[in-house]
Amino acid sequence: MGDLILALESGRIGGSLGAGYKRLIVNGTHDLGYGHFFTSDSNPNSGWPYLPLQSGGCRLINMSSPNGSQRCIIRVVAGDTTAIGPVGGNVIFNGKIFVVRDSITAGEPIGPTGFSGLSNGAHLHLFSNPDGSTGTHDTITKDPLQYVQYTAPDYDIQIRKVLNYGSNNTQTWAAPSYPGTNASPIVVRPVMLNEGANLNRYNTVNDINHVELMVRRLPNDDFQLIQGAGHWSEILIGARIGENMMPSYMYQDGSGSNGGGPPQIGSLSRQGIRPFAYATNGAHPYDDFYFPDFITRIHADDPMDGGTALFTNCPGHARYNDGRYEIKAVATDVRGNAHESEAVAFTLDNFQPYIASFTFNANSVAQYTRKWSCSSCGISLSANPFMEINQSSWNNWLLNPSLIVNASASEPLDNLTMDIVIEGSVLQEDIPGLALPNGIDWKFDISQYAAQLSGKVAFIFYGHDMNGNSLLAFSPAQQSSCVTVPTRTGASSWNNPGNISTGPDNIHAVCIDCGGRSPDGDCAVIALVPDETITITPLTPCLCEGQPQQAFEVQADGSAGPFIFSWAGPEGYTSDEQNPADMEVAGVYTLFITNAYGCTFSYDVGITACPLPTLQPTIHPACPDDSGGAIGLAISGGAPPFSFLWSNGAASQNLANLAAGQYTVTVSGANGCRLEQSFTVPASGEIPFSIQASASPPGCAGGSDGSIALLIFPPDGSYTINWSTGATGNPLAGLSAGLYAATVTNSDGCLVEALSVSLTEPSPLQAFATTYSATCPQSADGQVVLSVSGGVNPYNFLWSNGATGQELMGVPPGTYSATVTDANGCTVQASATVAAGSGITLEAAVTPAACANGPDGAISLIVSGGSGQSYAYAWSAPGNPGFQFSGASPSGLAPGLYCATVTDNAGCSESGCWEVALADTEYPVYPQSRSLGNAGHRPGDIDIPGRMAGNSSRLPEICKR
Repeated sequence: MGDLILALESGRIGGSLGAGYKRLIVNGTHDLGYGHFFTSDSNPNSGWPYLPLQSGGCRLINMSSPNGSQRCIIRVVAGDTTAIGPVGGNVIFNGKIFVVRDSITAGEPIGPTGFSGLSNGAHLHLFSNPDGSTGTHDTITKDPLQYVQYTAPDYDIQIRKVLNYGSNNTQTWAAPSYPGTNASPIVVRPVMLNEGANLNRYNTVNDINHVELMVRRLPNDDFQLIQGAGHWSEILIGARIGENMMPSYMYQDGSGSNGGGPPQIGSLSRQGIRPFAYATNGAHPYDDFYFPDFITRIHADDPMDGGTALFTNCPGHARYNDGRYEIKAVATDVRGNAHESEAVAFTLDNFQPYIASFTFNANSVAQYTRKWSCSSCGISLSANPFMEINQSSWNNWLLNPSLIVNASASEPLDNLTMDIVIEGSVLQEDIPGLALPNGIDWKFDISQYAAQLSGKVAFIFYGHDMNGNSLLAFSPAQQSSCVTVPTRTGASSWNNPGNISTGPDNIHAVCIDCGGRSPDGDCAVIALVPDETITITPLTPCLCEGQPQQAFEVQADGSAGPFIFSWAGPEGYTSDEQNPADMEVAGVYTLFITNAYGCTFSYDVGITACPLPTLQPTIHPACPDDSGGAIGLAISGGAPPFSFLWSNGAASQNLANLAAGQYTVTVSGANGCRLEQSFTVPASGEIPFSIQASASPPGCAGGSDGSIALLIFPPDGSYTINWSTGATGNPLAGLSAGLYAATVTNSDGCLVEALSVSLTEPSPLQAFATTYSATCPQSADGQVVLSVSGGVNPYNFLWSNGATGQELMGVPPGTYSATVTDANGCTVQASATVAAGSGITLEAAVTPAACANGPDGAISLIVSGGSGQSYAYAWSAPGNPGFQFSGASPSGLAPGLYCATVTDNAGCSESGCWEVALADTEYPVYPQSRSLGNAGHRPGDIDIPGRMAGNSSRLPEICKR
């Protein structure tokens, strides 16, 4: 409404400025065109006051001769009047002649937006004209808004279905199931948001350049374009400069004059771009893009060309087999911004489901597998496989069962269960399957039924797909023919030429046999030929009669396990164990082995009795104190070497030091046979006795001067003493602390007494020293105190300086050692170091005097060390007996020697002297430090050298006064 249109690029002006449709082209980089941008006026030569409000200051008028049939644009902008047009020449405006310019620069006004027939609404055609055509409608014009910086609209991308294909009547797609075979067009509608009430916004500004229709199978597939033979669900409008339209038959109009093809839907003249099934006429904020022949035809590889749909008799030949899917649309504008619709779920249901493949696995080995294969007529079952399975693998399965049935459906199933039937009898019903995420592959773990599977084992499946269609009821009758899978002909009708019913699928079976069965027509035989390897190994060369034991080790290997074992033997012996451990009678035993398929085999094994040893005992009576008894065994026969176990826990062949009583021994030979026999030890008379012990412990800790003496009554007997140390004497000397045991026996070997004595030593003697430092570096007031523990009181002390007390008092700094001796003569050494007190350190900064007679020298004394920071100062001057000062830094000093004594809080002191010299270095000066002494003078005198001659003129002025 009165707004000026500015050129996007610089270039020459071309096109056609007629009385009706006005098309101006700037032939620059991209040949951009502008059309329908202002109105005509009944008086083309009228002046400025007559310009319409919508003109933006521009007027379309006839040019002067010889180009009077052409029109140019008069621009009156900010008082500046110019004329531009596609043909050079002159024009008269408002009584003046203007030269018409046929070029324009970027940003320069072209003209206004105008009415061009719209009621109360302006519009503009903005396009690119790459072929330079000046026609009213150019089929390859482009949309240059990709170069324009303006606020791009947001889009709501909708997926719709067609109600009336001819009148473009659509509605929101409700995502139903898609049975049947009818073509189902899909419409993608990009809707500009917030433009519903703006009827002046035509679809001409809906800047869509690329529309894609994408599908994916749930749950895990990625979205992809729907493709057919020579067609794909992608529309490239070619609105961006430099891009072409696709697919190519978008140029076809359905008349047959240019190749035919599907009819185009909607108006083709809205913005000079020929889209594929473009939007209907009218002012609305959306465009419609049509995708014909989709959804119900995607189950076959149909070209989607608008012709008759193609079908397949086998789901395996379908482009998209039955199952759950999602569809979405993606629209990309000329600026490259992609906008997606919400993913809409739907279900394809064009085929009846069936079990497509079946595998019987034991311990990860496929024992039997077969599947339906697609053929020209439908599906056919692969040849009945016969598998001579690996015997070792089958045996491993029996030892550690892992039996899996894998079933794959022709399409995703919502439910699948399985029955196991053995020789016509149901073993287990309704075993639930474990579905993989795709819903096609199912797993059944039947390991718990492993021991029960033999003979003919049938697996019967029940289930239904996502739409509730039950499995096809395949039976052995179908496996030898080509089967046509029922396909939909309508929402509730099926094409089923074979009259196949739905229900249980019972075509899968295996025959687990010992090998006598021939392959059945409806059963894959797992031929388990009885090739068992039976090994019976004797564990002993003979049998210990009366002693239950395992006489044999049986190992059974083969494919037909698990095995059943049964034994029969002498004296009515029986056992159902593979390796019984209760055989105790020598003779012939028979082993019966029955495999899992009823095959029984027998094996005879014999074993003789083992010889047992003979025991000859020698027994010694027990002493009165219930000791001294003994049993000695002599052994003959049997199978040496032997082991022994007595009733008292002893494991030796002979027993000694026994009390009177009965003792039982078990003798085991090398052949494992055992002999048990008992013996009695008698008792003898009593012997009177008494023993006392006298002990002397070690005197010092760690010492070995202890002793133990035994007093035995009566003393005139003959005794033997045995100590725990191995000694046999009495007394026992040279002992350290510890427990000592002794046994005393008489001449008959009877124990008189057994006793133990404990020797305890004193605790270790220890001494620790505590020191106290001397107050001053040379003062004798240090102290050392000893702490003593252990040993035996009283203690004696001897110091390295001759002192004898426990404390060492008033000693100068140094190291002192002490020897401590307890009442038993045990000694220990201790040493300590008495530290000196901290000394005082003096440092001074001396300021020389300016003149010999001038008192302006100074000494700044710096003190450190000692017992603290509070010091006392005493100054003196040897050359000036009357000088006194008690501070740290005297000033106003004449040349001379000054001495200070500094004392700390503890009374420790330090002295030093410093000399104040003359500042004039050409004269002799006093040394910085002079000692107090004679030096050839009286005590206290100061030796002051004389001045050097001839230098009085060099004295400072202050010194000449």
